[in-house]
Amino acid sequence: MILSVVFNQINRDIDEEYDPGDLIQWVNRCSDDLTPVAQIQASQSYAITATTDVFTFPTTRHRDFVMKVTDSNGCNSFYSPVKLTDTQSKGYVAWGNTFTLQNGPTGGTITYYYYQKIAQMASTDISVEMQIDSEFHDLYILYGRAQIQFTEEDQKGNSDREDSMSMYLARKKEFERHILIKQATTDAIEVA
Repeated sequence: MILSVVFNQINRDIDEEYDPGDLIQWVNRCSDDLTPVAQIQASQSYAITATTDVFTFPTTRHRDFVMKVTDSNGCNSFYSPVKLTDTQSKGYVAWGNTFTLQNGPTGGTITYYYYQKIAQMASTDISVEMQIDSEFHDLYILYGRAQIQFTEEDQKGNSDREDSMSMYLARKKEFERHILIKQATTDAIEVA
């Protein structure tokens, strides 16, 4: 589903025309809310050189998964995060949006695997497809309706409409189960 369809569906469900600026804010808040659940996989590679010791995490980074370090001989090692105060362990030290390898090779490559944030959108991105699995694009519509309902209830008192936020949260739980099943299936295939 593209952004313009989400906008049209929200407006049709509410039977009013809402400002695209408000709608895009709600879509972006929904994306922020769904990011931990969606677990969109991404990776980035870095060259290790004798003169490079600080690397920058991708701006789309939400949560770390694993860091694979391949030395100049082609040997792979997996690095885990280590505390800033731990100067002995092999791993990577993260500080802000940067990291350094500790007790690592002076040449080779780093492949950083991570879960990325769902991209923020602008109201001009009306033909951009939503990033989550298509069968759950209705989450954006439910979230937008819930925000409108919340705003209207603040202004007019209690609404007799169906509670859109409850519907959103129930659907979000279904999305979470879907992702867990999808990951379990993927992990089983990779192990086999």
